[in-house]
Amino acid sequence: MRVTLGVAVLVLASSACGMSFHAPWEDGRLAPYHDACNHGSAEACFNLAVKYDAGSDGTTRNPAAAASLYRKACEAGSAPGCANLASMLDKGEGVARDDVEALSSYRKACEQGDGNGCHGLSRGYANGRGIARDPVQAAAVAAKACNLGQALDCEGLGDSAASGRDVPRDLAGAAAFYRKACELDAPTACRKLGAMVAAGEGVPKDPAEATSLFRRALPGLERTCEAGAAPACVLVGSMLDRGQGITADPERALLLFKKACDAGLAGGCTAAGMKLEGGHGLPADPAQAAALYRRACDAGSAAACTLLGNLAAKPAPAPAGATDGGVAPTPPG
Repeated sequence: MRVTLGVAVLVLASSACGMSFHAPWEDGRLAPYHDACNHGSAEACFNLAVKYDAGSDGTTRNPAAAASLYRKACEAGSAPGCANLASMLDKGEGVARDDVEALSSYRKACEQGDGNGCHGLSRGYANGRGIARDPVQAAAVAAKACNLGQALDCEGLGDSAASGRDVPRDLAGAAAFYRKACELDAPTACRKLGAMVAAGEGVPKDPAEATSLFRRALPGLERTCEAGAAPACVLVGSMLDRGQGITADPERALLLFKKACDAGLAGGCTAAGMKLEGGHGLPADPAQAAALYRRACDAGSAAACTLLGNLAAKPAPAPAGATDGGVAPTPPG
């Protein structure tokens, strides 16, 4: 995640650039930015880098130029410059990929209080990129990122506490992290907290608050699903299926599960298969359920393979009009 330049005016003192400042969106000139950057203005280097990174304000997108300018900004003391340089080094975008230098740049940004820098540094420790894997240090840096407003880190800490992955299982702690992430407008965290509140896991059971949390999560998840994120479609489908914060709609839930499946998400195929196997508000269709389980199984889902095997082991449904013993009655005549 890189910091981008919004609609902002960079005010440069005439002594810094040797000339009066003209905003590039007024006359198309970037010379004042270049001059100020060359005179050591970290802000000018950063803002110019953002323009080349995005191809905005009359520039042609140039990742190599952006990376070079982010580096100058970082060297001049810009924490966002260090974080954005690290992101490009992380991906090998505009510059050769270098996990070690990326981690160093993330660290510089984090030490200056940049949340994106702390997020990247935590991820480096968690994944062992640029440094030996260190889950304890990853969690410590993620906590700093969370306190700096990084919703993903708050939610990730909640996930770890809820599952007991790399840390002792702590449902109350998980709920607290999810709540903070939800307050930072992370819809998936709002949904997770809603599920915990609905079940009374780690927090007092409160159906009214759970409904409120589900309703808060839904719009963001729907937008993400519409933008093409298959996991969000599964989450919205699940909420529709269960009536979490919205009137239950099994038909629309199935459509969303299938949408995620068609996008290549095994979990979407599995969810659609389970919906069709059991019916649950829709006519059961074991044959279509088996086909969906097969798609998920072929995509590597062990759970779907198990469901497919269980479905195959079930006795075939009795034909219409069959006796209790399973023997069809003798036709008349």
